[in-house]
Amino acid sequence: MKKIIQILNVLLFSGIAFIASAKDVDVLEYSTLKQKAIDFENSLPPEINSQLNHSYGPILAEVFKQCVPVARPTSFEVISYVNKDGIAEKNWTMTPSQFGQCAKQVFYGQKLYSIDEKPFYAILNFNLRQENDN
Repeated sequence: MKKIIQILNVLLFSGIAFIASAKDVDVLEYSTLKQKAIDFENSLPPEINSQLNHSYGPILAEVFKQCVPVARPTSFEVISYVNKDGIAEKNWTMTPSQFGQCAKQVFYGQKLYSIDEKPFYAILNFNLRQENDN
Protein backbone atom coordinates (compact mmCIF):
# COMPACT_ATOMS: atom_id res chain seq x y z
CA MET A 1 0.00 0.00 0.00
CA LYS A 2 2.83 2.37 0.86
CA LYS A 3 4.43 1.69 -2.56
CA ILE A 4 1.14 2.48 -4.33
CA ILE A 5 0.85 5.78 -2.46
CA GLN A 6 4.42 6.68 -3.44
CA ILE A 7 3.68 5.91 -7.09
CA LEU A 8 0.47 7.97 -6.97
CA ASN A 9 2.36 10.87 -5.38
CA VAL A 10 4.99 10.75 -8.12
CA LEU A 11 2.30 10.67 -10.82
CA LEU A 12 0.38 13.48 -9.16
CA PHE A 13 3.50 15.63 -8.84
CA SER A 14 4.48 14.92 -12.45
CA GLY A 15 1.00 15.87 -13.62
CA ILE A 16 1.07 19.11 -11.64
CA ALA A 17 4.52 19.96 -13.00
CA PHE A 18 3.31 19.29 -16.56
CA ILE A 19 0.21 21.43 -16.07
CA ALA A 20 2.30 24.23 -14.57
CA SER A 21 4.76 24.21 -17.47
CA ALA A 22 1.93 24.19 -20.02
CA LYS A 23 0.21 27.03 -18.19
CA ASP A 24 3.45 29.06 -18.11
CA VAL A 25 3.59 28.98 -21.91
CA ASP A 26 0.08 30.42 -22.07
CA VAL A 27 0.81 33.31 -19.72
CA LEU A 28 4.13 34.40 -21.17
CA GLU A 29 3.99 37.88 -22.54
CA TYR A 30 4.11 38.30 -26.29
CA SER A 31 7.38 40.22 -26.08
CA THR A 32 8.98 37.31 -24.21
CA LEU A 33 7.81 34.85 -26.86
CA LYS A 34 9.10 37.16 -29.58
CA GLN A 35 12.51 37.44 -27.93
CA LYS A 36 12.72 33.65 -27.52
CA ALA A 37 11.97 33.21 -31.22
CA ILE A 38 14.49 35.87 -32.28
CA ASP A 39 17.22 34.47 -30.02
CA PHE A 40 16.61 30.95 -31.28
CA GLU A 41 16.66 31.91 -34.95
CA ASN A 42 19.78 34.05 -34.45
CA SER A 43 21.54 31.05 -32.88
CA LEU A 44 20.96 28.82 -35.91
CA PRO A 45 23.66 28.14 -38.48
CA PRO A 46 22.93 30.08 -41.70
CA GLU A 47 21.95 26.98 -43.71
CA ILE A 48 19.43 25.81 -41.08
CA ASN A 49 18.01 29.33 -40.73
CA SER A 50 17.64 29.47 -44.51
CA GLN A 51 15.80 26.13 -44.58
CA LEU A 52 13.48 27.32 -41.80
CA ASN A 53 12.76 30.53 -43.73
CA HIS A 54 12.05 28.56 -46.92
CA SER A 55 9.60 26.34 -45.04
CA TYR A 56 7.32 29.38 -44.65
CA GLY A 57 6.69 29.51 -48.43
CA PRO A 58 3.85 26.96 -48.69
CA ILE A 59 2.23 28.32 -45.53
CA LEU A 60 2.33 31.89 -46.87
CA ALA A 61 0.73 30.67 -50.12
CA GLU A 62 -2.08 29.17 -48.03
CA VAL A 63 -2.37 32.40 -45.99
CA PHE A 64 -2.87 34.43 -49.17
CA LYS A 65 -5.31 31.88 -50.56
CA GLN A 66 -7.49 31.85 -47.44
CA CYS A 67 -7.05 35.41 -46.18
CA VAL A 68 -7.25 37.40 -49.42
CA PRO A 69 -10.80 38.66 -48.65
CA VAL A 70 -9.47 40.51 -45.59
CA ALA A 71 -6.04 41.45 -47.00
CA ARG A 72 -5.06 45.10 -46.72
CA PRO A 73 -1.76 46.92 -47.16
CA THR A 74 -0.34 46.01 -43.77
CA SER A 75 2.44 44.11 -42.15
CA PHE A 76 1.96 41.15 -39.88
CA GLU A 77 3.92 39.08 -37.46
CA VAL A 78 3.21 35.55 -36.28
CA ILE A 79 5.07 33.74 -33.52
CA SER A 80 4.68 29.97 -33.53
CA TYR A 81 5.45 27.30 -30.98
CA VAL A 82 6.84 24.53 -33.17
CA ASN A 83 6.85 21.03 -31.70
CA LYS A 84 9.64 18.45 -32.11
CA ASP A 85 8.06 17.25 -35.36
CA GLY A 86 8.15 20.74 -36.88
CA ILE A 87 4.40 21.40 -36.54
CA ALA A 88 3.15 24.85 -35.48
CA GLU A 89 1.04 23.93 -32.44
CA LYS A 90 0.31 27.41 -31.09
CA ASN A 91 0.45 30.80 -32.75
CA TRP A 92 0.34 34.35 -31.44
CA THR A 93 0.06 37.68 -33.18
CA MET A 94 -0.21 41.28 -32.08
CA THR A 95 -1.21 42.38 -35.59
CA PRO A 96 -4.52 44.16 -34.97
CA SER A 97 -6.09 43.31 -38.31
CA GLN A 98 -8.40 40.63 -39.63
CA PHE A 99 -5.60 39.59 -41.95
CA GLY A 100 -3.21 39.04 -39.01
CA GLN A 101 -5.82 36.96 -37.18
CA CYS A 102 -6.55 34.96 -40.32
CA ALA A 103 -2.82 34.32 -40.87
CA LYS A 104 -2.48 33.16 -37.26
CA GLN A 105 -5.28 30.64 -37.76
CA VAL A 106 -3.83 29.35 -41.03
CA PHE A 107 -0.47 28.70 -39.33
CA TYR A 108 -2.07 26.34 -36.79
CA GLY A 109 -1.09 22.74 -37.47
CA GLN A 110 1.13 23.59 -40.44
CA LYS A 111 4.45 21.83 -40.97
CA LEU A 112 7.33 24.27 -40.65
CA TYR A 113 10.68 22.64 -40.11
CA SER A 114 11.98 20.17 -37.54
CA ILE A 115 15.29 21.18 -35.97
CA ASP A 116 17.06 18.42 -34.03
CA GLU A 117 13.64 17.03 -33.05
CA LYS A 118 13.33 19.71 -30.36
CA PRO A 119 10.51 22.24 -29.87
CA PHE A 120 11.21 25.92 -30.49
CA TYR A 121 9.59 29.31 -31.07
CA ALA A 122 9.72 30.76 -34.58
CA ILE A 123 8.80 34.21 -35.82
CA LEU A 124 7.65 35.45 -39.21
CA ASN A 125 7.44 39.13 -40.10
CA PHE A 126 5.83 39.93 -43.42
CA ASN A 127 5.26 43.34 -44.97
CA LEU A 128 2.40 43.92 -47.41
CA ARG A 129 2.83 47.68 -47.46
CA GLN A 130 3.97 49.45 -50.57
CA GLU A 131 7.17 51.30 -49.76
CA ASN A 132 7.84 54.67 -51.33
CA ASP A 133 11.29 55.09 -52.86
CA ASN A 134 11.30 58.87 -52.36
